[in-house]
Amino acid sequence: MSRWLWALAALLLLWPQGLRASEGPLHWAERLKVGGVLEGQFRWVADGPEAQNASELYIRRLELSLQAALTDELGASVLFNSEYLGLEGADASLQVDEAFLEFSKGPFYLVLGKRTLPFGLFESHLITDPMVQDGYESKDVGLTAGLRKGPVEASLTIYEGQVQMEHLFESGLFDTSGLSRVLADGEAELSSFVLSARWWALPERLLFFVGFLSEPGAAGRNSSLNGGLSAAFGPLRADAEAVLALGRERYQGLQEAFREAALSLSLAYEFVLRERTQVGGGLFAARRAHLVAEPLEVALRWEHFWDDGLAEATGGWSVRDRFSLGGRYAFYYHRESGLMSYVAAEYRVSTYRGAPEAQELYLALGASF
Repeated sequence: MSRWLWALAALLLLWPQGLRASEGPLHWAERLKVGGVLEGQFRWVADGPEAQNASELYIRRLELSLQAALTDELGASVLFNSEYLGLEGADASLQVDEAFLEFSKGPFYLVLGKRTLPFGLFESHLITDPMVQDGYESKDVGLTAGLRKGPVEASLTIYEGQVQMEHLFESGLFDTSGLSRVLADGEAELSSFVLSARWWALPERLLFFVGFLSEPGAAGRNSSLNGGLSAAFGPLRADAEAVLALGRERYQGLQEAFREAALSLSLAYEFVLRERTQVGGGLFAARRAHLVAEPLEVALRWEHFWDDGLAEATGGWSVRDRFSLGGRYAFYYHRESGLMSYVAAEYRVSTYRGAPEAQELYLALGASF
């Protein structure tokens, strides 16, 4: 990332208003929050693109979060993460998954650092991530400038490279064994950006969101449009999210570009209702809020992926439809400490173009604090 972004981070730390003493002095321990999640999973899969049965047992995630209110206007967040510990062939090394500063003054805010960029909501009530997150989550160092005014929020984020395209290519939504990408000239420049907006039509109950992401491509730009809604009415929660490719690069050796699209629809029923403080599944704080707000629930999800003829053109495969059914039960929760223990299960069926149907079973046991 360009040096001027880090220079801006130093400027935020030295902001005159930020150096002002906070209203009512707080002990450092009151300004620091420590959290984390440890979750183990069992997975069984039958058939699918590899046409074989397999079972696996692994630590799906080990996360440690540190959040600090440095001043009244400036906060910092760091998340250390290790995934798929014990899974053969997976990289289980501990990494910095999030590290960012957030400065806010009135309705204006700035966020600088590594995190899931504000493209997509990625609500999930199941063990696995939704298809839109599998294919289009973009995590990188970026600079976001935004405004929050009442129920409306809008932001612009700039970053470098082809983060979303790299993620999509490695998502497992289509066969890449016979494909290769042509990297764009000048991909290291700060020419990638995200425009996003949110509107709470009904406070804490109905949220609409939209986003536009654009990155450099080998011929033209790779652009994606995202949109959807998240609704909560009593014990019933519904989420709809779609991503549409507006512009795509051509893969090596192909004569045309394929503009894919993905749709995720989910419905969840909450048996125990708690305050809904955050939405989304891209950031640790939002995932943690899900566990607290939804201690006992059942959910189902239907998803579809349009490959625009890619599987047929290459003789490979791509996901067509995915059906998921599952639930989660928090059997222990201590309100004062925030400690929670839970179990979860999910059964998933995926149909493919050019490959047999796959069935999967996920079981999870986790603890969060």
